[in-house]
Amino acid sequence: MTCPNTSGFQAYLDNYTVLPSKLTVSGSVETNGGDHIPHLRVREPQGINPKILLLELTIESTGLPGTDDVAYRPLSFETHTAPLQYDSICIFYGVEKCVEMDVIERTAVYGSATYEARWVQRSNIIRLTASGILPCYNYDAELVQRPERVSPPQWNLVFLTEPVCWKALKPFTIKTEFPGIDGQETVMVIDASEENEIPILPAYNEAESMGLLATASVSDMYSVHALSTDDVKTNPTGCQIVPSDWLVAAIYTRVFGPAPKSDCDKFVSDKCSAADSNDLSLRGGEIPWPLFK
Repeated sequence: MTCPNTSGFQAYLDNYTVLPSKLTVSGSVETNGGDHIPHLRVREPQGINPKILLLELTIESTGLPGTDDVAYRPLSFETHTAPLQYDSICIFYGVEKCVEMDVIERTAVYGSATYEARWVQRSNIIRLTASGILPCYNYDAELVQRPERVSPPQWNLVFLTEPVCWKALKPFTIKTEFPGIDGQETVMVIDASEENEIPILPAYNEAESMGLLATASVSDMYSVHALSTDDVKTNPTGCQIVPSDWLVAAIYTRVFGPAPKSDCDKFVSDKCSAADSNDLSLRGGEIPWPLFK
């Protein structure tokens, strides 16, 4: 069989300190209709080199009506592995080798974001949203459930970083949904700055009836953000004051607030120092956030 056209394949090995490493392979494959879906699975048998993972690409019909357009359709494959178990991936279609790629290792660190937790209408489901701005375009953000807390779950806001920083800002919004429990009022999210107790807001239709979704509002609460360093909590530098609901580039960590503007001004005057001009931007290979543990 001749290999189908493929696009954008990448393989990432995400290394977590407290969780098994996760290998993710993703890309797109051209198929002849919306009812023809590409899949990846582990190829059997594997090859003689244990550092190369062999995967099998198949294109399968759903058996349902679908579009007849020729288009690239996304697919992904995930598995948990030991750290450094694989350093490359080969994808076969039948006996043909179609794609070869190196595995890119990523380090998990605590990140920072702005959070919202809200009940989903007519259910016991909570939707948690984290939004922020990554300083490197090749970094990703992820909400990871803490293994020791099942009900109600607690979450970590994690950045997946690479050795090299593609220096361009990357906004992100990630969401997860999970069952709430009777009487639950907050969701715990742990990030680079602290433990965050996020209040659970009413479902949107309830919020509208309570007048909580005004089209225009002015917040009187602010936060102080400092450049992320090893001692950001005890020696904040490069501080900036912003409204508490603003998104801030993740090279900054919240060190004070939300609080009135006057309190933030006093904190900056008393606690903050000017930043070294050499530390104003993230350079490739440097990680200003604490490792995810």
